[in-house]
Amino acid sequence: KADDYGNVIEDILEAVGHATGADRVYLFENSVTPQSEFVTSLTHEWCSPSCLPQIDEKELQQLSFSHFEDLLVGLNEGSTFASITDKIDNTFLKEMLFRQRVQSLLIVPLFVNQNFWGFVGLDDCQQSRIWTEMDETVLKTIASSLASSIERKKAKDVIVESEARFKQLADTTPVMIWVSDENDETTYVNKSWAEFTGYDTDQVNSEKWTSLVHQDDLDEVSNEYKNQTEVRKPVSIEYRLRSTSGQHRWVIEQAIPRFLADGTFLGYIGSVIDIHDRKLSEEKLIYQAHVMQQVTEAIISTDLNYVVQSWNKGAEKIYGITEEEIIGKPIRNVLNHRYVNQSREDVVEILAKQNIWTGEMIYQKVDGNEMILQSSLSFMFDNNGEKIGLVGIHRDITAKRKSEEELRRSDERYRSVVEALAEGIVLWDSAGKVIAINKSAQEILKIPDDRGDSSYAASWRYIHEDGTEFKADDFPSFVTRKHGTSFQNIILGVDKNDAPTVWLSINTEPIYYTEQREVPDAVVASFIDISHGKNANAELKRNEQQLREYSDRINSILDSITDGFIAVDKEMRVFLWNKVFETNTGIPAASAIGKKITEVFPDITHSVAVQFQEALGKNETIVLEHYSVKHNMWFETSAFPSMQGLFIYFRDVTKRKRQEFLLALEKEILELNAKPQTSLKVITDQLLTGIEKMFPGIICSVISLQEDGKSIETLSAPCLPTEFSQAIQGHKIGPAAGSCGTAMYIKQNVLVDDIPNSPLWDQYRELAEHYQLQSCWSFPILSSQNKVLASFALYHSEKKMPSAEETLVIERTVNILRVIIENKQSEEKIKVSNERYLLATMATNDAIWDLDVVTNNMYWGEGFHGLFGYKAGYFNNDLGMWEASIHPNDRDRVVQSVQRFISSNSQQIWQDEYRFRTADSKYVLVSDRGFLIYNQQGRVSRMVGSMQDITEKRELEKKLLRQELNKQKLVAQAVVDAQEKERSLIGKELHDNINQILSTAKLYLEVAKTDETDRMNLIEMSTNNISHAINEIRTISRSLVPSSIGDLGIVESIQDLAESIKLTRKLNVEFYYSKGIEEAMTEQQKLMVFRITQEQVNNVMKHANAKNLIIELFAEANMIDISIADDGQGFDLDAVKHKKGVGLSNISSRAELFNGKVKIVTAPGKGCSLNINLPISNQ
Repeated sequence: KADDYGNVIEDILEAVGHATGADRVYLFENSVTPQSEFVTSLTHEWCSPSCLPQIDEKELQQLSFSHFEDLLVGLNEGSTFASITDKIDNTFLKEMLFRQRVQSLLIVPLFVNQNFWGFVGLDDCQQSRIWTEMDETVLKTIASSLASSIERKKAKDVIVESEARFKQLADTTPVMIWVSDENDETTYVNKSWAEFTGYDTDQVNSEKWTSLVHQDDLDEVSNEYKNQTEVRKPVSIEYRLRSTSGQHRWVIEQAIPRFLADGTFLGYIGSVIDIHDRKLSEEKLIYQAHVMQQVTEAIISTDLNYVVQSWNKGAEKIYGITEEEIIGKPIRNVLNHRYVNQSREDVVEILAKQNIWTGEMIYQKVDGNEMILQSSLSFMFDNNGEKIGLVGIHRDITAKRKSEEELRRSDERYRSVVEALAEGIVLWDSAGKVIAINKSAQEILKIPDDRGDSSYAASWRYIHEDGTEFKADDFPSFVTRKHGTSFQNIILGVDKNDAPTVWLSINTEPIYYTEQREVPDAVVASFIDISHGKNANAELKRNEQQLREYSDRINSILDSITDGFIAVDKEMRVFLWNKVFETNTGIPAASAIGKKITEVFPDITHSVAVQFQEALGKNETIVLEHYSVKHNMWFETSAFPSMQGLFIYFRDVTKRKRQEFLLALEKEILELNAKPQTSLKVITDQLLTGIEKMFPGIICSVISLQEDGKSIETLSAPCLPTEFSQAIQGHKIGPAAGSCGTAMYIKQNVLVDDIPNSPLWDQYRELAEHYQLQSCWSFPILSSQNKVLASFALYHSEKKMPSAEETLVIERTVNILRVIIENKQSEEKIKVSNERYLLATMATNDAIWDLDVVTNNMYWGEGFHGLFGYKAGYFNNDLGMWEASIHPNDRDRVVQSVQRFISSNSQQIWQDEYRFRTADSKYVLVSDRGFLIYNQQGRVSRMVGSMQDITEKRELEKKLLRQELNKQKLVAQAVVDAQEKERSLIGKELHDNINQILSTAKLYLEVAKTDETDRMNLIEMSTNNISHAINEIRTISRSLVPSSIGDLGIVESIQDLAESIKLTRKLNVEFYYSKGIEEAMTEQQKLMVFRITQEQVNNVMKHANAKNLIIELFAEANMIDISIADDGQGFDLDAVKHKKGVGLSNISSRAELFNGKVKIVTAPGKGCSLNINLPISNQ
């Protein structure tokens, strides 16, 4: 993990020394001298206190491999070198080690990027040590880790050098360059970037970059950068970036992702180019072109020969000629203008002198209509002041000219109308000056014809109706002129010194000449003289006051009664309406007075209206009850004729009617519930429909629980949208599952009066809003055992809570729902139980019987006829038929057994086997089982059981037993054959190999007795042969009974087998296994699996010509799977099966001993796969 292995190597070598007990741990690094000589040097070392350091020994520096080329070959191939110094053949190496007092050493080569880079080693300076496999493993691990660290350091050094060259190059370029890492952190910005933004690499970060980007561009740039970098794609964006001068300048930024050769993402590298000046020029040109195309005027340019060069959209609209039709053509050939008040020669002369001409032209369109144009023509000049063409701007003013003419005519008409009006009209401008006054105004106010200005009113006094004086700021025309407020029917008195007061009713309106309508540009006032009506109005007001006082007294009396009251005239128009009725109906008296009763109550039934008419016509009192759909109320109505019409009293009897309706509904529901054929849904639909009729606007539903007790389903919802019911189907109840799901979960009422804001409805809020449901009250329906059966819910399209009356009705509804649901569930359980019994008797192969032990009446199920041919059904006192059908040799035993079982009152199962005669007089073997049923007094009342024909079963069992015995014989024979084969192989190996080796050793010893010159050499050769024979015997022993099975387990034993095969370099072996495989197998199974593996591996090595072998051992569920697959030449499985070899037979026999199944998949040229499926032992 260290960035530089040199910083930690000393600590690592010391740790290895302590772990292995070595006296010295060291690292040698290889190099090539200028003379191309391959050498190695000691670079790092750790020594124990009992050993002298060698790091400074010169002979261990630049040590040439030419001194031990034999060792170099093995190290280059990755081999470990371990030896006692005395036994090293290389004289140079042995002497050098003796000088360093090394008794034994262990060396592991170290490869960096597949090159022999050096080696690590262990020395023992105290004894001739035999290095263990653990020592070798530790040293190999250190070598591997050290190689990885060296590779990382080399790669890092290369990257650092590359980055240094890149930064040196980037700082010389005028383009701004930046680099980011894989976490989008900026790791480098070049000199141009720092000079432009004022931030160098150490200062720039995401916040600094955000502050530099123009706020109008930030969101777009951030989103584009994020979207592209998340998928590792190149980025190209234009935005404004703030420079050190504070100016936001346009830049174009392009960035590309960086990857290593293996695909590892390193970050981005980007360039930023200042395009501000170019951007401004482009925007200016685009803007000018846009303006030219968007203006309504026709803008046309030509060259000096009057050939059209440009033609904007305005020109297309005015002339009806497209740009494609006219560009490049002489304008005179297409357009023919006629100049107003000037000739063409005059216009050309003015242009020549002044370089510009303005005026009006007339153009005749294709349809013959003429168009008046306001035109301007001028020359265009180049940078040298030379004329290069002409540009013309033409505006269509035809409508303007027509409007001006129409306005003149309208003004004349307006003046004529105003002068003819009987009302006085006065017009003021924004400064309050009178600018117009008609003759009626002069006559009303007695103004002479020569006094049209406002000086005539200077001495007048203006008063309110109560005589107080109008203030100047309150004068209607003044307020309208200042604030734009209109006035209607303002009463104002004009008090003249020499004349009676003139009373005027004034209206004012502001006039605006522009669309802004901020301050009126003028004010117009109209007024009429109402002086003659003032006295009559005063008298009328006095009469109205008296009538109002009388009416108030009548209304007070009517409002004091408890019933609703209205009075209608003989045309059925309302003229009295008390507060109680106003409260009950919500209809204000003011909106009812003067209207016919059928207009006030459009939902009143025709029969009620007819009875009112009859009461009025016959002068009779009537009493009736009727329902108002609109107000959801029942009324007991009494109508009394009077001189004026009818006095009608309305008494609210809604509560009484609802109680009556509820009682009738409950009776109807209970009657339906008493009918077994009526389904629960039909009953609940009927009940909910009735509740919804009682409370219009309410939508009811019953939600039940599915069998899992957690999922909901709609039982009944007559008026709830079907899509809503389907959407909640199958959802789970919980602490926040809407009103119903929560109510059933907590077993409490849940009243939600504001669904859009209730946290309980988070999951279903959008669904409720779609169907405009605002509130929902849910009540859990609990069984007598306090288990949730369902929930009763009421939905509203408005936010509300249940009233006291609604609460009482809901409680009664919940109770009746509980009764009918429990009743129907009990019926269903009984029905299902009966159906199951009938279906079981029909479907089973058993003959089910039911014996009444008191009467001896017997019931035989359908199976009795199917099995034995006897008639099924109930039979009186029929036990004798059963006894007579039992085989005589079995009859007494079986009958006595049944009698004893009945007498014992046992709770156990009676069971027996006997022969039973069928209807065709054949005897079959039956298995009969039964149990006792007790009555309420605890006495045996019935015995129920079943008979099964087991004749064929017994024959099959016998046949299977014979097959199993034959199979065991085959297995035993295969085992014996395998043992014989092993004995033969052992005998051959002992005779042909070990016997020869020992004979040779014996010969050496006999010669040594007489040959004194070469005696020691012969003894040593004899010793080596004996050691070789011992090793061969060990190999044979291990192949027969490997000690590793018991000591190491199956996994390490197969690994040991695989390693031994790898050493031969003839076959590459891979072994895979699952965790816990050791615990899943018994010792016998492990030995069997190892033997099979050994057998198949030998088969592969001898016959397959394979290069690779894969062994897999996995435990899944209750089975152990063994797979041995090779990529060899394969074979014809059918042909091999007919051969007499015992290889595959031995494998199959071993597997079958443990109930295993063997499957071989092979074909010539396609390798071979041996698969064994073995049940895990219960031991």
